Amino acid sequence: MAEEFQKENRNIRVAAGVSGTSSGFKKFCAGETHISGASRPIKDKEKKLCKDNNPEISYVELSVAYDAITVVINKDNDWAGEMTTDDLKKM
Repeated sequence: MAEEFQKENRNIRVAAGVSGTSSGFKKFCAGETHISGASRPIKDKEKKLCKDNNPEISYVELSVAYDAITVVINKDNDWAGEMTTDDLKKM
């Protein structure tokens, strides 16, 4: 999307990349990014990092979606008729 946008808006530079939540918060708290997608809430140590780096940095946590997993056992499976949470943890 960034590339397509820049093709039509040559005077605007858009940088897009992939980063994990922790490294994304580091970049955000360093003032390198304006928005940070995350798979979890910001930790206390990351809040402190933001405050220490720049007390002017403020943020709003906005939950958009939650991660989930669904486990389905195929009806033709001949080794597992059911699975418990403990079974899944062992796997």
